[in-house]
Amino acid sequence: MGLPTSRDETLTDASKVRSALLNKLQDCIISSRRAAWKRSVGTICTGGSGAVFTATSVTGWYANFAGTGVFHVPADVGDRIIGCELMVAGDGVHNVTYTLQVTGIVAGAIVSTPIGSVTEAPAATNNRKIAVGSVTPTILAADQWFQISAVVNGAGIILVDVIPQFDRL
Repeated sequence: MGLPTSRDETLTDASKVRSALLNKLQDCIISSRRAAWKRSVGTICTGGSGAVFTATSVTGWYANFAGTGVFHVPADVGDRIIGCELMVAGDGVHNVTYTLQVTGIVAGAIVSTPIGSVTEAPAATNNRKIAVGSVTPTILAADQWFQISAVVNGAGIILVDVIPQFDRL
């Protein structure tokens, strides 16, 4: 596999260092490149309409009634989000639309731009993974953050986990 995620070659005291290896090292240092990674993040409900979502003892965030919940997706400036999966459960009746957004402060106002979404009615008792569709790769800048907006049409939906996938150019 090689740099930047693992050692390209092992050198000993008597080894001659090839220029190609030195060039790769410099490229990795200069550009801060690294391979794509997934991060399972504990969801933090940071807003929405009323108390739509409340924390459950073990399983995640439970929708008490129809409305919107907003969940923060931790990332560092310079991270590029390239995909997102959600662990969800529910009652098989109520629909939920999850929208991945990049949000920031523009001219003193908070502005959210959708960069991917998925709508579905989760199955009854099983936790399962769904992918947010057609994510527009987006680099996080200063004064921005990623978030998931969850719009539900009734009680019974549970957001268990958010698993964003990042890379860095």
